[in-house]
Amino acid sequence: TINDPDQLQQLRDLFYEVIRHHSASVPLSEALAMNALERLILRCFQQQPISNRHAHDP
Repeated sequence: TINDPDQLQQLRDLFYEVIRHHSASVPLSEALAMNALERLILRCFQQQPISNRHAHDP
């Protein structure tokens, strides 16, 4: 659960960025969508309590 409204909004913005790029038909839109998705996943990983994190990539 994310209690900070600013952090929650950042995650929402990244999620909508994924959708926006995925729906676009411009060059590199798929790559941009994947980049936004990777940033979203990493941001979610950062929000986990440290006890749940691994020392390597998820």
